[in-house]
Amino acid sequence: MNYNYKSRKCNLYVAPPSRRRSLLPALGFALATLCPPVAAWGPDGHRIVCRIAYGELTPVTRRAVDRIIEGDARFGDFPESCNWPDQVRKAPRFAEERRRHYLNVAPGSSSVDPSRDCPGRCVLEGIRFHAERLGTDVGPGTRAEALAFLAHYVGDVHQPLHVAFRRDMGGNKVPTRYRGRSDACRSARCDDRRAYDLHWLWDSVLIGEGDESWKPRADRLRRAIDPQERRRWSAAPMEDWADESYRIVVERVYPSADDGEISREESEELILIVERRLQQAGVRLAATLERRLAAAGDREPTTAAE
Repeated sequence: MNYNYKSRKCNLYVAPPSRRRSLLPALGFALATLCPPVAAWGPDGHRIVCRIAYGELTPVTRRAVDRIIEGDARFGDFPESCNWPDQVRKAPRFAEERRRHYLNVAPGSSSVDPSRDCPGRCVLEGIRFHAERLGTDVGPGTRAEALAFLAHYVGDVHQPLHVAFRRDMGGNKVPTRYRGRSDACRSARCDDRRAYDLHWLWDSVLIGEGDESWKPRADRLRRAIDPQERRRWSAAPMEDWADESYRIVVERVYPSADDGEISREESEELILIVERRLQQAGVRLAATLERRLAAAGDREPTTAAE
């Protein structure tokens, strides 16, 4: 797999392995006080994925999605419903969903092997499970939940660190120091280098770079999708989605963190990767919804918008 990204950059400091143990107590406090709880891609990331997907749908399928969402008072609109699975993550009723947000890959593996890495619950199994529920005759509340979970998990599998290693919880245990354009200090005592963990950096911090709010960013990203890439992305099986994330983790995420410090210009390459993954997730979610809602009889089978 070949990723050709033009170089962009930020400042990211990762303590070398010899110093990480001594820094953990201080960084743990900093992470607890400065960083919100982890939610894959963060709220704006999931909204962007689902807005892109919504724009990709054919009008008939879009109306089917609207009917499902409007039939459940918990959801205001489709992009907002895509964050609901993180909001109920700790609810006892949804305990079985907790392991469906990620996939742990065996260390040293060259690629994802679903038979080895997903013997039970994982993000790939979650996508498959809720896609089946969406395409069956279930109650409206259950169907709305299936739509929300499916959309959320398609976003999750495209966040590289949701297809990573159990040993550091997908980068949650890798402390980092980051200085980027969006990092505005709200305390007179703080400088412009703040503590994050690597997972949070990829979930929300890189997405927060720039002046765009999530809606115009989603619209810009959708307009920029190449038609040939759209067709190629739509045709790829979901196992490839996970493998793409894992390759980014191995080839980009951890090597950049191990370098210790990354210039502001270099981080823009990471932002390009994030934006490409958001585009891919939106296109693939739309293609999945076209297929599953057609199977359920919500619409006449047609091709996704291009």
